[in-house]
Amino acid sequence: MESHQNYYKGKRILVTGSTGFVGGWLSLTLQSFCESKVYGLGLNPITDPSFFTALNLDQILEKNYIVNILNKKDLVEVFDEVKPDIVFHLAAQPIVGISYEEPLETFDVNIMGTLNVLDCIRKQPNNPNCVIVTSDKCYQNLELGLPFKEGDPMGGFDPDSASKGACELVTESFVTSFFNSPGSSRVASARAGNIIGGGDWSQGRIVTDLVNAASNNENIELRNPAAIRPWQHVLDVVNGYLKLGQHIDNNKDAFTAYNFGPPKTHELNVLDLASSFIKFWGNQNVNVKTPDSSSLPYESKILRLDSTKAAEDLCWSTKLSQSETIQWTVDWYKFLLEHDNVEKKTHADIKNFFIL
Repeated sequence: MESHQNYYKGKRILVTGSTGFVGGWLSLTLQSFCESKVYGLGLNPITDPSFFTALNLDQILEKNYIVNILNKKDLVEVFDEVKPDIVFHLAAQPIVGISYEEPLETFDVNIMGTLNVLDCIRKQPNNPNCVIVTSDKCYQNLELGLPFKEGDPMGGFDPDSASKGACELVTESFVTSFFNSPGSSRVASARAGNIIGGGDWSQGRIVTDLVNAASNNENIELRNPAAIRPWQHVLDVVNGYLKLGQHIDNNKDAFTAYNFGPPKTHELNVLDLASSFIKFWGNQNVNVKTPDSSSLPYESKILRLDSTKAAEDLCWSTKLSQSETIQWTVDWYKFLLEHDNVEKKTHADIKNFFIL
């Protein structure tokens, strides 16, 4: 497969959700490493600090639009101005806790917001391709412990999971209905496992809580210590999205879907992740506590992904081991605390990752 740098160089890329954690890493990689012309779109960062502000992405990108994807008029204007070659759609409401607090907003943003983006793509004369990013939580999880494959039923018991499953269904319906002629846009769904890395300060995130605990000598309370998740570094996921964006350029089908998750040999539960994180941080004063789980809202106990399709079609697999994933994450936050400016560190991490 052609290298990321050669394929994306000079292309006009629109990244929705650019002000978020993963969208920020993807935008920076495309702009600075792949030499693309990257246009970001998203809401103002919801955390302070944020990856977007820490890396001064507003100054690095070609332009960043503060636009809500539910505002169709503003969204159309952005598409007409940017005229993207490729769209990476990451704008979403991704937090499980917030989905319980704001269920209607979660469904609205994750479903209708995605349809607004797809409709803008449909009306672009140059037929841009698009990678729609959802989540491993889109699958109907009966807690059987089996890794999910792309053809498994969509579902979800909590609002976040259900909205991701519904997003997948409406995306496939829309694409197969309107992008089915020769030369039409090609769309792919990317379903990634739990993503960690430097720069995530979102509410309810395990790494956010761990950084706060380790840097302030505080104890940490884990919601679901025995829960198994497919942890992986944000750059492993960005690499998957970039490979997928290249792959669909020559895809015969209007819509396709891919899982991105680590192998089972990299499996860790929440308690193991927290313990390793604290160990790598080097602070032995932090104790882990577990709450009464009966008082907590529902979350899946086991999430596993089968990424065979991505391995076979895209030659993708995670590059970083679980230890390296945690170490790189710890190092990024510690560098920020010790040096304040993390631009040099982040650029070095991107370069080092892609030459591995």
